[in-house]
Amino acid sequence: MIRFGLAVLAAVAVPLFSPGPLRSQVDDRLEAAELAADAGDVERARRFLQDWLNSEAAALPDADVGRALFLRARLAANVDSAEVDYLEAAVRGGERHAALARLRLAQLRLTEGRPVLAAADLDLLRADFPGSPLVPESWLWTGLVLEALGDPAAACAAWTKAASGAPSDPITVQATDELSRCSGGRNEGSGG
Repeated sequence: MIRFGLAVLAAVAVPLFSPGPLRSQVDDRLEAAELAADAGDVERARRFLQDWLNSEAAALPDADVGRALFLRARLAANVDSAEVDYLEAAVRGGERHAALARLRLAQLRLTEGRPVLAAADLDLLRADFPGSPLVPESWLWTGLVLEALGDPAAACAAWTKAASGAPSDPITVQATDELSRCSGGRNEGSGG
């Protein structure tokens, strides 16, 4: 059974890093929207973001639309809207936001009880962005997905990949914790 729910998704909805401006076309409204979102002022962030999306800056060829779509997904009032925006950000965003959007989309789908779709998103993240710093985290979540799908041996293999980072890395720590259950006899009890 999935051991987490929307509370975990809400906790991971805040980016692990603040991507910051990537191009000169990022104007004050997009930056203000992100700052307001980080401060928890969702309504204000939505207003700034909508102003930016309606502006000429959003229509410029090098506008950071992926960043804006990712932010709009973070601010979504419902799961369906978030899913649509994360998917579009995953397709239209630059590497940073597209990879993060793909990870969030997988997390969202897993919490919604759609682990097969979550697995596909995590595979796409690794295929499209093999050098992304999010790859270890994608393996951590792949383990959770495989566990939800009833394949504890494959989950343990995924967590092994996630645990290969620096010992102080939070992803490594969490993957190591998951792995401790693998060697603790969990697989024998489940037939694996």
